[in-house]
Amino acid sequence: MSYNQALNRVYAALRTSQAQTQPELAHQIGLSLPAVIQAIKRLEQIELILEDGIIRGQGRPAKRYRTSPEQHHVLSIDLGGSSLRAGLFDLYGQKLEETQGISLYRFSRLPRAEALQELKRMALHYPSAKRIGLCSPGIVRHNRLENSWLFGLQALERQTLEDTLQKPVLLENDARSAAWGEFRQGHGTDNFAFVIFAFGIGAGIVLNGQLLRGTRGAAGELSYLPQGLEGFTQPKLGALAYGFFDSLRAVSPDPTIENWESEVFHAAQQGSSQSQIAVQKAVQHIAMSLAGIITTVDPERIVLREEFPHTQELVLEPLKTMLQSIGLPTPLEVSSLGRDAGLIGMALLTAEQLEQEILAAI
Repeated sequence: MSYNQALNRVYAALRTSQAQTQPELAHQIGLSLPAVIQAIKRLEQIELILEDGIIRGQGRPAKRYRTSPEQHHVLSIDLGGSSLRAGLFDLYGQKLEETQGISLYRFSRLPRAEALQELKRMALHYPSAKRIGLCSPGIVRHNRLENSWLFGLQALERQTLEDTLQKPVLLENDARSAAWGEFRQGHGTDNFAFVIFAFGIGAGIVLNGQLLRGTRGAAGELSYLPQGLEGFTQPKLGALAYGFFDSLRAVSPDPTIENWESEVFHAAQQGSSQSQIAVQKAVQHIAMSLAGIITTVDPERIVLREEFPHTQELVLEPLKTMLQSIGLPTPLEVSSLGRDAGLIGMALLTAEQLEQEILAAI
């Protein structure tokens, strides 16, 4: 067995257990004690493990060792909610701190240079982060973000972000990040879909425990579905999403009002017939997107992020009824992570990449 293989086995054993002594590790993974001692020394040097007390008994005192995720930080920036959010996480995806910035509506109105500086100001709060992960609406392919309304539908290169933030950056779609967060820490299973219906309708799909990205990064971009056959002769970017929001704007047409969509749902819950009709039409757009997911990948379940008030009564239950009426009774539920799903998922993806890079560099 090579030195690197031994080192990885020692780290994997500590990664999935409580603190152990060197003899305990040697016995557990079937390596010689000298090989374990050598691996422990190197893992301490790269700060993946540390000493965690001493066991004293009848024999010689023995040091215990544990992993040290708190010694490596990543920054997660989420552009998939209602405001700019950033969180500092350790190597295993535990949140340490969080900052909330300007609304995404305001962010989307900034010139490109000012938007990048806004991200830089957010990142400067967390100098200990070794990597930065950023998730956003739009298609992510070949290390760049495309067709995102946050950046005027103009492509944003990862290199541009790295030049601005002065750190390695990982880019991902917001729905896929949220799906990974739900998969690792929420209601996700090895085969499920996570659906967002905030500033568009998008899905993050996990198949056999892996994120589905597609050949060109478009997997799950449900907003592009045309609303009818005329959509192919008069295409409109994000047609399904526009239909979703047009239904709501018919009641509250001013998108500059903070939380304007939530006000429509509040009014529907309070009995406003006009708002109820608007919400019903919006939910029909979601139902069309879910039917597309179910008939394509047939997931075990679909998890919805709770975007607006009363999602359970006004969205989830009607969706179940509509899907069952066409013979697609796939289980639906609301995310256990809520709005944190994208922030957590992006942190996990970034931390996993950092951990792999540290181990690969040994």
